[in-house]
Amino acid sequence: MNRMQLRRGFSGIRGLVLLLILAAMLSGCSLSGAGSEKAQSCEVTMTGGSGRASVESPADVTEKNGTHRVRLVWSSSYYDYMVVDGRKYMNEAKAGENSVFTIPFEEYDEAFEVIGDTTAMSEPHEIKYRITVHAPGTSSGKNKSAEAKTAGSDGVKRGDITEAPEISGLKYRGREKLEAAKEFTLDRYEKDGKTYTLLTLGAKDLFLLIPEGAKAPKNLSKNITPLSLPLQNTYVVSTAAMDPIRQVGGLTGVGYTGTRANGWHVKGIAKMVQSGKIQYAGRYSAPDYELLRGKGCDLAIENTMIYHSPAAKEKLESLGIPVMVERSSYEKSPLGRLEWVKLYGALYGKSQAAEAFFEKEAARVRKLSEKERTDKTVAVFAVNSGGSVTVRASGDYLSAMIRQSGGKYLAAEKASEESMRSTLNIQMEDFYRIAKSADVLIYNSTIEEPIDTVGQLKKKSPLLKKFKAVREGRVYCLPPGFFQNSTKAADFMEDMNQVLKGEDRSLKVLKKLKK
Repeated sequence: MNRMQLRRGFSGIRGLVLLLILAAMLSGCSLSGAGSEKAQSCEVTMTGGSGRASVESPADVTEKNGTHRVRLVWSSSYYDYMVVDGRKYMNEAKAGENSVFTIPFEEYDEAFEVIGDTTAMSEPHEIKYRITVHAPGTSSGKNKSAEAKTAGSDGVKRGDITEAPEISGLKYRGREKLEAAKEFTLDRYEKDGKTYTLLTLGAKDLFLLIPEGAKAPKNLSKNITPLSLPLQNTYVVSTAAMDPIRQVGGLTGVGYTGTRANGWHVKGIAKMVQSGKIQYAGRYSAPDYELLRGKGCDLAIENTMIYHSPAAKEKLESLGIPVMVERSSYEKSPLGRLEWVKLYGALYGKSQAAEAFFEKEAARVRKLSEKERTDKTVAVFAVNSGGSVTVRASGDYLSAMIRQSGGKYLAAEKASEESMRSTLNIQMEDFYRIAKSADVLIYNSTIEEPIDTVGQLKKKSPLLKKFKAVREGRVYCLPPGFFQNSTKAADFMEDMNQVLKGEDRSLKVLKKLKK
């Protein structure tokens, strides 16, 4: 064979290789690699949740010894673990990057259920999704790579509440001036000497409180939900709502809860559930519709997790049960969250009691805010079973309470005016870099098992023993029911101020870890 023939032979081989590569690139799923493991890039679709989170598509898929695995890149950095067939898979991404998980699946083109744990809300929540990995050479027909919104779970950003609407037949009297709350408004109307109150939550949820003996206005906008007072059988799913309702004296209007007796940490509520004065009526995602309808439930007070179970919300509303979504955890200041007692005061006909309670507690908060700063640094954290760390966001009301108590909060990120997230998930090494020299550490046992000693804390990671606060014995613990007791801002801030001054013998909320 001469040189010319060899050249022609090699040219033909190169052409064939190029054609094979081009064919692979044009297919819906490209293959690479050799041997026992195949690497692929396949279309992926996901359903479930609120519909705002997504995973990148196409995604990397590997196959080895008959086992398929897909590498999912989320549109959010706030997923810390996933559960597939009862097994937990931890986030593989670095701090600040979108969450990444490599999980197994059995068949192409068949949806399978997974659980994703998100820390984007006031407390971590497990959310169910269904994932479909599409077979090689096929397409999902959908683009699922859109970024998740950084607003609240309902997509509403702060500052969207506008002027009060005109309501036919009612005379507008004005908007109640709130000191700090940004997530709700109270507008007063009047007719025949009776006061009607319009509650606006977030921006799009409007409820008109109809005074006892009066009727809802004719031609009321479909965007406004009428609520006839007095309320007698509310279904309180949001645990953060129960404490302010209790403080204003509204428990006589509560008939049901979404938390069992052993899950309550608010004074007196567990006994009321055990005795049947307040009945357990199922979780937010699976209410006991028959019980609620049969006993005449007049309102469901939910937290934002209901947006991840839209079918439950729609079912309640189809049964004539209005759904109100509580948003106090989105407030950026302790007084803002505390001021939600005024909303519950209006809702349960206890406005005077709500005003008195707010003024008493607000005076304590204002007094603490006027004290000199200590500039001692504080970090709030918890360590999950996978070893990563959940910290409070810099714009969260808890970090605001620390600052107003005289401390300097050590944040893992810069505050964002549009972000509603209250927690962040980072690696232990990153937390060490941020908080190794913190003067005070606060362990958040509201999301992980409570601990009593520094020794128990050290077992969670070898790095923890190197932290300044651990070495000096300045580690404290938030109790499991801290966030349920949502009106205890002044108690926490007084504790925090004492701790920052080195005086921790008479704490009401915080508990110092034993050596």
